[in-house]
Amino acid sequence: AWNTLCLPMFYVASAGVLGAFALNLLLGADEEAHSALQWLLGRTLIFQLGVLALYMIMVAMAPFPDESRSLGRIFAGDLAPLVWGGILLVGMGIPAKLIKDGKIGSLAPLAFICVLAGGFSFRIMMFMIGSSVRNFFG
Repeated sequence: AWNTLCLPMFYVASAGVLGAFALNLLLGADEEAHSALQWLLGRTLIFQLGVLALYMIMVAMAPFPDESRSLGRIFAGDLAPLVWGGILLVGMGIPAKLIKDGKIGSLAPLAFICVLAGGFSFRIMMFMIGSSVRNFFG
């Protein structure tokens, strides 16, 4: 789950999303600039979702499979609330809905907080998967 190029790719995608939404937050009340930035915001979310899908495919096909680093644990086990709620719903779903509804300018702080929470959720998930192999905090 950690020995893959998908992991740093997701971190870069997450940083790109966070940077785009930070720029959106800094635009203030300029609605014209927000609408011009919507394309970038949507594309960064789509890219991040694609890299997340690649990561999940890699986990499913990984050699030496183990339940502690499996899709079952990620989507239906103890990590499921973090993945479904933190990454997919809050980190990607709410910002995507705000973009689709054209409310990305007026609710820029909410969108920024959501993508930040999604990034933290992914990192927490990664450490929880990794801690099944190695104790990072002991």
